[in-house]
Amino acid sequence: MSEKIKFVIIGSGNIAKTYLSAIHNLTNAEVIGVVSTKLNKAADFIHLPIFQTLHEINIDFDAVIICTPNG
Repeated sequence: MSEKIKFVIIGSGNIAKTYLSAIHNLTNAEVIGVVSTKLNKAADFIHLPIFQTLHEINIDFDAVIICTPNG
């Protein structure tokens, strides 16, 4: 069996929750952390490590999903 793909989500709004739920349903992937400057919104991800910047991430990951507003 191969290793799971480890994702970090950038952002903590509604779309981030959607991605978290979708990845949770995959057998070969997992979310291992969230980057958010809005700690009150990040509270929904309390079961995961929460970082305020990308530079704070001290765990290995394979990919990021950017879930921040555009515009």
